[in-house]
Amino acid sequence: MDKQVDTRKKDITIEHLLQMSVGLDWPEFGEWNYMPPMFVHDIVKFVFDRPLVDDPGSRMNYNSGCSHVLSAIITKATGMKTSAFAERYLLGPLGIEDYLWFEDAKGISYGSDGLRLLPYDLAKIGQLYLQEGMWKGKQIVSAEWVKESTEPRLLTYDYIGHYASHWWVAKLEPDQQDFSMNNRMIFAMGRSGQFIIVIPSLQTVIVFTSTLENTIKPLAFVRDYIVKSMV
Repeated sequence: MDKQVDTRKKDITIEHLLQMSVGLDWPEFGEWNYMPPMFVHDIVKFVFDRPLVDDPGSRMNYNSGCSHVLSAIITKATGMKTSAFAERYLLGPLGIEDYLWFEDAKGISYGSDGLRLLPYDLAKIGQLYLQEGMWKGKQIVSAEWVKESTEPRLLTYDYIGHYASHWWVAKLEPDQQDFSMNNRMIFAMGRSGQFIIVIPSLQTVIVFTSTLENTIKPLAFVRDYIVKSMV
């Protein structure tokens, strides 16, 4: 960051990055039309050079820059590229071999996008979470983190739901007051309608790959057709 910065930026934590509540000006779903201008040499600097418009932790605003900063932190903390870290501790144990992961100009694995996975392998990640981090009898991700990272924290957009730690959480039946696990779907959402959807109450994982302008259309399809056919 530049020397003359808003001192409140020092209050930004990893938790804020995970929950995209850093408070930085980031009109990804507005002026930038889902395409943040991050094609710069130093993306981390670009992120933190954005002006602070909210107190960190006060509200969620979708920010792909947060995801990339987290990738940079993993690299700094472990001495490994995020792609190599994931290969050792996640992708490898899940048997995911056929993928592409692009890097920025500084050699940092993109945290926000640039990862290409097959639908079957996306489903493995969903199944891992459905099984509370267990895979073939081995604890790949701690059950505590699975619970923590999918606990709804901040209300996002009425048409989507709540945000957790890089997972979204919405009601299966939006009109119901119940927001317990019996009425939740947990999902990861990528650009243009890529989804990993986990429905604990139905012990179900659903994957969508698409190029949709209405990127949340699959959520309505799941609610209106798939879930209703299963209950």
